[in-house]
Amino acid sequence: MTNVFISWSGETSRKIAEELYRWIPSVLQFAQPYFTPNDVEKGAKWSSEIAQKLSDTHVGVICLTRENYEKSWILFEAGALSKDLGKSKVCSVLFGMENTDLSGPLATFQTTNFDKDDFRKVLSTINEAGEDNHLPKDTFDRVFEMWWPQLEAKISEIMTDEGAQERGELRSERELLEEVLSLSLLIVTEN
Repeated sequence: MTNVFISWSGETSRKIAEELYRWIPSVLQFAQPYFTPNDVEKGAKWSSEIAQKLSDTHVGVICLTRENYEKSWILFEAGALSKDLGKSKVCSVLFGMENTDLSGPLATFQTTNFDKDDFRKVLSTINEAGEDNHLPKDTFDRVFEMWWPQLEAKISEIMTDEGAQERGELRSERELLEEVLSLSLLIVTEN
């Protein structure tokens, strides 16, 4: 089994995570998604169980929305997933956002837009983490093509129902320029 930790925070992100939890095993039967609150047993110490799941994870999928990209639990789980990058992969997926909307720790991860071609790469990462269980490329492509329309429709419905596709600047042009300048200065001082 390949353990996939699905990270979320907020109502829109929870609904998206729940769809991914159901959908991923349809495409990759060897994948074992973990999604709270459904996977924490009653009576279990949730913080210990989540910490254990984070350490056992092969691939983490972080569901980022306009309402949660700065929330402490998202940042905590992303950090916990990334502590052993030799063992696990961290895939931050943007829903109703752009890469330029991110700053701080989450901006250091390569992001994925929720579109067919980019999201296929996330599933390919999970597939490759399956090692001996992974699907051959042509089989993977056929299975993904078959299941993608269902996920795309569900996520589109969630985003529309939640009004999550509303655009507006999350960061000002000045903030973006300051970040570019500071990164440029960092590169110059390292060389």
